[in-house]
Amino acid sequence: TVDVRDVAAALASALERPEAAGRYILSGEGLWMQDIARIVAELYPQLKVKTGKLPNALLYLAAIFDKRLSFGAVRRLAGRHIEYDNRRSIEELGVRYRPTRETIKDTCATLVDRGFARIG
Repeated sequence: TVDVRDVAAALASALERPEAAGRYILSGEGLWMQDIARIVAELYPQLKVKTGKLPNALLYLAAIFDKRLSFGAVRRLAGRHIEYDNRRSIEELGVRYRPTRETIKDTCATLVDRGFARIG
């Protein structure tokens, strides 16, 4: 996950630094959807947030109905946790990634404030 505010800061930093060149991986902490759901459930205990793990079989079933999802992709990616090396963005651009919990909390608050989600 990465906070859009961190992406904006990285882009601004890249524009301000003449030595910045090439591509940068902008990625903070890697989380499963289940972990994100748990954080939302902790932040908003009044909501009934599902925190169980989705069975891989359902991903294969989804691939039957959604042509953007292939069986090969499900086989390669289901159950795999992928971490990206963001050291270059930290060292060369000075990116400081926000804690994922903060990003999720702020995102939920924005969704509620703008009327896209309701609590209670």
